[in-house]
Amino acid sequence: MISNLSSPPASRQSASERVAGILSEQIRTGVYKEGDPLPTERALAADLRVHRRSVRAAIEHLVRAGLVSHRPNCRPTVGGKTPQAPQEKMQAEGRSPSRISASNLVALIMWHGGGPLEHAGTSQQRIFWGMNQTLRKTGHHAVFLDLGDVLRPEHEIAAQEAEHLRYVRDQKFGGAVFYPYAYRRNRELVEEVSQAVPLVLIDRKITGVAGDFVGIKNYQALFDLTRQLIAQGHRRIVHVTRSEPITSVQDRVQGYLDAMREGSVSGLTEMILTVPPYRDGREWTVVD
Repeated sequence: MISNLSSPPASRQSASERVAGILSEQIRTGVYKEGDPLPTERALAADLRVHRRSVRAAIEHLVRAGLVSHRPNCRPTVGGKTPQAPQEKMQAEGRSPSRISASNLVALIMWHGGGPLEHAGTSQQRIFWGMNQTLRKTGHHAVFLDLGDVLRPEHEIAAQEAEHLRYVRDQKFGGAVFYPYAYRRNRELVEEVSQAVPLVLIDRKITGVAGDFVGIKNYQALFDLTRQLIAQGHRRIVHVTRSEPITSVQDRVQGYLDAMREGSVSGLTEMILTVPPYRDGREWTVVD
């Protein structure tokens, strides 16, 4: 965070010049040391109250000045020499990249569901392929640590998730993307792993774990959808869902309920039906 910082007043100074001045001072005074990554463009723009393009222009200025280096799809790093990706470094030294260090591997820990992986097109495969395409640009590789395709009792899934998490930690992977199913368990282990390697949770948050998360705004999505149906004149709106104690399912149910109970619309019929999981794992809403 960059708070309560200001560059010398200059009426003609552009926003990008002010940002560059602030960051230069931070680097000079040791707030950011050699090899440290700078905050993301989004974080800098929010802290300094400027547009992201001003931050981007400031970073480019610092790169030209030799204060930071910047690789595509990576955060800028303090230091003037642009680091080479592992493959580039090996090729420059005349070596063959025959072995890949664990630090260049990023694990996807996920239950794949929907049948054998040979059947293409699952969401899990799309996530893995997207990860791998992006990671390759920085010299990293995705590894799928599969939790299987058959849901078992929660304690068994938790044990397998814990095994994969420890493996990522002990082998010193470069990072992990984790889709937790038994998300009420292993909290201390997940927090420990997040301190050892970069960890991103997808779809389901784990209470008490501070880290990056990627997911859908499940509550707001169902709230807005239900209110839209009411606005179109529908009065019998049934939410059909799986009966699972996971945050995504619970948030959708609560969004539906709050939308149905908001305001004073008469004649609404509120109903929630729980069914076994569908093959494609979807939840849906029936309207009449």
